[in-house]
Amino acid sequence: MFMVGLSQRESRNYQFDFLRPTHSLHGYFLKLVEQYTKLLIPAKDVKARLKAVVDNKYSLLDRVKERAERTAYDKKQRKEADASAEAQRQAFASMDWHDFVIVGAIEFTEDDDAAELPPPVTLDYLLSRTLAQKKHVRGKMHIYF
Repeated sequence: MFMVGLSQRESRNYQFDFLRPTHSLHGYFLKLVEQYTKLLIPAKDVKARLKAVVDNKYSLLDRVKERAERTAYDKKQRKEADASAEAQRQAFASMDWHDFVIVGAIEFTEDDDAAELPPPVTLDYLLSRTLAQKKHVRGKMHIYF
């Protein structure tokens, strides 16, 4: 109601264009109003939590200590992850990519394009196979290196 009156009163003032919903800063303005409303009219649970902190000052210190420990733990985890990523990057960079040898090449012919292949296997089929079927398929598989 206040905003409607303000926008009508200042409709010709370009400095109040942010009151119009089509303005690019209108969303920002609404967020500011929401934040100020939360400050000026706090929720009941906020008052209760503040009263609890005033009554027991050590509870706040315990929360601060837990937060500091968590921050230190997160920093340590992030540092370890960064070190691991850096080690992996250095290992990848130190690899001599010109030292590989081509063992063989696969040549595809026109017969391969026209070959009748079985339909692709679905995940549901793989999950619902019996143990005997799995054992049979495993016996057929030979891996050559």
